[in-house]
Amino acid sequence: MEDSLFKFGGDTYVWNYRLTVDLNGEESFEIVAESQKGDQSRVVVDTPSPLPEPDVIYAGDSESISVSGITLDTVVVAESKYLAQAITSAGCAPEREVIISHLDDLNFTSGNELSFNSENSEDIAEELGVNGDAFIINHREFVLVTAGPDWPDNVDLSDFEKNLPEVNSNVEGGTGIVAGIAKREVEISERVSPCEG
Repeated sequence: MEDSLFKFGGDTYVWNYRLTVDLNGEESFEIVAESQKGDQSRVVVDTPSPLPEPDVIYAGDSESISVSGITLDTVVVAESKYLAQAITSAGCAPEREVIISHLDDLNFTSGNELSFNSENSEDIAEELGVNGDAFIINHREFVLVTAGPDWPDNVDLSDFEKNLPEVNSNVEGGTGIVAGIAKREVEISERVSPCEG
């Protein structure tokens, strides 16, 4: 398995493990880790249901997007991701990543349909510290992540407690949460080179 440290919103970091083989949705896998001394940690992970790519409609006037799709599992990430640059009197500021979460905007209907509309221009400007539309966007993307039944229910936990690996753990002989996720990334606009100067 390949691994990488991944920022999962806010100040939460997780190790992301990837297999080089295809996995199917709605299956169970047992993962066992063994130390050089022979100590073992193990966990059974259920993969979420297949996640169809959502429909994303973009309008550039206010960086507004409209998203609709179907999910059978818990949505844990729904965000617009931008590579943006503020425009100042001195020219273009360095490029920055701006991420806007839409978890609080999601609407669900019967039949497992989700949808939301969002105008992101003001949030982008605020994040970049500029007024109005004094910025340029070099890349736009929408990301949707769902998780299966192993995903922790952190409703009653503080932000501090959520980041403690021993508070919520489904690992036998270890700490932390191991949960399967499904992820869809929808590119809204192709990457363009940053403004210089």
